[in-house]
Amino acid sequence: MRGASVATVYAYSGYTVPLQPNDATVSTLQMPVEATITAKDWNGATLRTTAETWNNPREMASKEITEDDGKVSEQTYFYDANEQQTERDEYDYGSGAPGALTRVTLHTYGCAPGVHIVDRPTVVEIEGSSRTVTAETEYAYDQSPLVASGATDGRDPAYGAGRGITARCNLTTLTKVNYTGNISESFTYDDAGNRLTHADGNGNTTSFAYSSSDQAAYLTQITLPNTTTAGKTVQHSFTMAYDNTTGLETSRTDVQNATTTSFTYSDPLDRLTGQNNPDGGKITYAYTANSVETKKLAINSAWTDAFAHWGGLGSADRKLTYNGTNWDTTDTAFDGEQMPLYVSYPYFSSGIGSTKATSNSTEPGDTTAFDGLGRPTQILHSDGGTMTIAYSGPNRTVTDAAGRAREEFYDALGRLAEVKEFTDASGDGYATYYGYGSLDDLKAVTQGSETRTFDYDNLNRLVDAINPEGGTVDYTYDNDGNLIKQQDANGTIENYTYDALNRLRARSYTVSGKTAATPAVEIDYDIDSTGAATDYATGRMTRVISGSTSIGMDQYDAMGRLQTYDTVVSSQTYHTSLRYDYLGDAEWEELPDGREIDATTDYEGRAKFLSDQTAKYDFLHYRTYSPAGGLSEEEFGNGLVGYVDYNSRLQPVQISVKNPSDPSDNTWRMNLSIGYTEAGVQTADNGNVVSLTDALGNASQNYTMNYDHLNRLLSWSMGGGTSCQFAIDQYGNLGLSSGSGCAMLSGLSFNGNNQIVGYTYDASGDLLTDNAGSNYAWDGNSQLVNFYTGGASGSYVYDGLLRRVEKAADSVTTVYARDALGNVVASLTNGVWTDYVWANPPGAGNRMAAAPASPDAERIAAVVGSGVGTVYYFHTDQVGTTRAVTDENGNNVATCGQNATYPNGSFLTYGPFGMPTGCTQTATPILFTGHELDSESNLSQFQYRKYAALEARWATPDPAGVNGPPAPSPNGFDLGPAAAGAPGDLEPESPVASLATLPGFGLPLGGVDPLEPQTWNPYAYVGNTPVVFVDPSGRWWGCVAMSVGALGFGLAGLATADPFLGAIGWSLGAHALACHFVM
Repeated sequence: MRGASVATVYAYSGYTVPLQPNDATVSTLQMPVEATITAKDWNGATLRTTAETWNNPREMASKEITEDDGKVSEQTYFYDANEQQTERDEYDYGSGAPGALTRVTLHTYGCAPGVHIVDRPTVVEIEGSSRTVTAETEYAYDQSPLVASGATDGRDPAYGAGRGITARCNLTTLTKVNYTGNISESFTYDDAGNRLTHADGNGNTTSFAYSSSDQAAYLTQITLPNTTTAGKTVQHSFTMAYDNTTGLETSRTDVQNATTTSFTYSDPLDRLTGQNNPDGGKITYAYTANSVETKKLAINSAWTDAFAHWGGLGSADRKLTYNGTNWDTTDTAFDGEQMPLYVSYPYFSSGIGSTKATSNSTEPGDTTAFDGLGRPTQILHSDGGTMTIAYSGPNRTVTDAAGRAREEFYDALGRLAEVKEFTDASGDGYATYYGYGSLDDLKAVTQGSETRTFDYDNLNRLVDAINPEGGTVDYTYDNDGNLIKQQDANGTIENYTYDALNRLRARSYTVSGKTAATPAVEIDYDIDSTGAATDYATGRMTRVISGSTSIGMDQYDAMGRLQTYDTVVSSQTYHTSLRYDYLGDAEWEELPDGREIDATTDYEGRAKFLSDQTAKYDFLHYRTYSPAGGLSEEEFGNGLVGYVDYNSRLQPVQISVKNPSDPSDNTWRMNLSIGYTEAGVQTADNGNVVSLTDALGNASQNYTMNYDHLNRLLSWSMGGGTSCQFAIDQYGNLGLSSGSGCAMLSGLSFNGNNQIVGYTYDASGDLLTDNAGSNYAWDGNSQLVNFYTGGASGSYVYDGLLRRVEKAADSVTTVYARDALGNVVASLTNGVWTDYVWANPPGAGNRMAAAPASPDAERIAAVVGSGVGTVYYFHTDQVGTTRAVTDENGNNVATCGQNATYPNGSFLTYGPFGMPTGCTQTATPILFTGHELDSESNLSQFQYRKYAALEARWATPDPAGVNGPPAPSPNGFDLGPAAAGAPGDLEPESPVASLATLPGFGLPLGGVDPLEPQTWNPYAYVGNTPVVFVDPSGRWWGCVAMSVGALGFGLAGLATADPFLGAIGWSLGAHALACHFVM
């Protein structure tokens, strides 16, 4: 495919092989072993040389790697008499010779060497560079008697005491050594070698059963530990059935919920051909020599259809999904090494038999070049933009299409040691350094004068984190790794309790300092609080109680999808109910005021039609989508039609709304053009939005953005004279350095804790007072509970899942009701209902009940008042910010920003970081990125934090970021088929599979990406790039896949903040995310 070749050159040395016994006719033999391996690039240059030494053909003694920059690393190996590796020493890079010793791994073996079972470790230790043990795991075998299985076939009757051989080397105790106390897990077995029980570190036992009728060959039942709710004991078990001819699983039953999923294998090769779900849903699989077709029953007789196709060497080269008219298709072309040479952007095709896109086809896509080690060196986008990756030894420099670069340095263990963010083209920049322990645990982060440190126990669990913003946070765990205590820098203690299934059952708080009183939380599962059984609820969350609030989640369907969600605030219940099709797509919903919403989806589960069965009118008449899934066209219930146009990279370049019944231009309600090319250079598109233009001719509402070399917003100008210049330091603290009309505070400076000078904060970094005289009070979850200033005040109530349920501001009280999908579907303000209509993403019902609302859900409309009410429609920009609101007659609610040519047009305006300015409206508070703006405080309400647009930052540190692990998820252990997976997924863990590894938890970085040092600042909003990135909940941020749901009404399609954190290379930019392809 490439018309070129690379070479890997092998050189060998020989070792004498002993002669076979009693064979004098064969001369001494030499066994070749690798001596050197030289990897060369396309031009013949040497990229890496590996030199190996051997004790014998089975024991490698050392491996020395020399990189192309002269750096050398080494690993040495030692063995016992049975040729089992007892020690591995790893040395870091050095110049011309191996560097310092970094890690030592020691294995001691035992069990039964007398019967030639020599590979079972009894102790595994890891030491650091000082040769001090940092982790130790001990293994013991055959400590408990075997249980009779009833199996008779395949047994050696002479094996046992009669021959003096009784060792099985079944792992019976696994002990993790820890300085606070050792943790042990235990196992038992039957005489057929099957594991029967597993007792975890807390002593909770899971049992596995096998049937003697099939010679104990198959796992037929799993029984989890019993739990107790409201004084009632609840059992949890699965059963499985098999075809004894093939050994394949034919059904799986959730015993307590009485639901069964069955599997069929009507294929000559015994491949899975069908799955029948307990709710009536079906999945079928059909195979050819090089493809598999998957069909899923959606509802009634409608089936989805998708193909995966493989090339002659087994690489997946085509994926197709039927959309009702044609096929959404993505093609991949591979080179001779089966590296993805070319990946097309999604396009429409006529089916699997149509001509495929290739690197020289007219279909746009990304072409990737690789070096001789298979590392990507260039990604060429369809518009000519190029991302390059240059290597020097283990390090790499990544440069995006606009010429902005960063350099990454790695140690010999593959760990990121340093990131240099270039601040100009000359190579100047900011360095961030990372230090690690011997367990690959991140121990220190150093940026300029700021240092963050993290300490761990011997099980690699984070026990304390020290950050400039939030001080010291300490963590304590139980013997099963559950976080049971967390103490922050304020002295506030949060305690957690769990049941035998490790489900969070309670949170309690002992507050200290300025932290407001925080109610305890009780979480129930399986049955309701009275002990009554609920539909399909075993294994699932049913109730959350916190102070004056509670949540009822009593009704599930047979697939384990939550149907009812009751919000209780001050004894008043707000009930919502959902019904799903077979794929988990929401098809009907009832809101608290009785309004009923019907939803119809297309063949891919995407919203197509929404109607109000109460008031008998439609919210959404139809929708069409781009091949990448992005919204192309939709008609609202008021007759207006929205359009999205895309460029060759599938980035949206035009978002507009108009009345199609009038061909003249004066019917436009909104027309937004989006630009990506810096200085008009087409090939410089790195995902930054550089212009937003009101195509209705209102020059005063046109925006132009410039970015610094770290892709942070450096300036923002608006037609009419507004110009904003920003100063941003190494840590991502942004201040307005000059400009007027920017809807931001000027003159801000920052201290060494990344906090605003002149503002006051508590020890955990939560904002207490600002320069405007505002006062803030936060609870133990860093949720704002009280706010007051000279002219306004507010108090706020949250439920046990940290969702705001009530706001009382300036004598106006609002209660918020959510549905089973986590969406705010209604609010009640002083007796007046406002219902929100959502277009939910495909399969929304398959999410866990307690998960945050999906970032892919789109808020379509609001209905103010019960019954018919008054309907308002949301029209948003590329990040989901409301740019126009129209009423049920199609008129713009806002009447500013119009001109004679476009008398019906309007464009709501905002400052660079989201504060409304200029052209505004009062019909809805749903504004910046689709979040509610609290007028009393000018803070935007995100689920986990409050955003201050005037300061362009969060009011509290990121709860999922640098202050250690987030609070444990309260989601239940779901036994239902919706989470059951494919046949075979329930097999118990092999007792040997994990012997060579030490379990570890490490540092959950949450919203931090080490390759993006700017993300270490937990106050900065989306890396100071607010027209490119979004943060849907306040806990993590990413880029908007603007080719998906570009008209917004929510945030559709999120990717991680840094695509390089995952698999580097060919996947980057393949779907033209509105993200930096590098930074």
